[in-house]
Amino acid sequence: MATTNYPIRVLSQADRADDETCFLLGEIDNRPGKVQAVARRVTDPELIAAYAHRAGPGEVLVKLDRTDILGTGRSC
Repeated sequence: MATTNYPIRVLSQADRADDETCFLLGEIDNRPGKVQAVARRVTDPELIAAYAHRAGPGEVLVKLDRTDILGTGRSC
């Protein structure tokens, strides 16, 4: 897979957790109006099933800490 060096404008970010994950919301100039997220993928089959009717083709269920979403948690 080729890599492209896009400058990322960080909108929200949390410190790296003990499991080496790091929540991030960012945007890049050549994708106007779009925001990208880095989060942990949900692997619990019961949660995936519970949200299945809300996820469309190409979407993935991710999990965030509540403090990340509300902007009240840790910040880098």
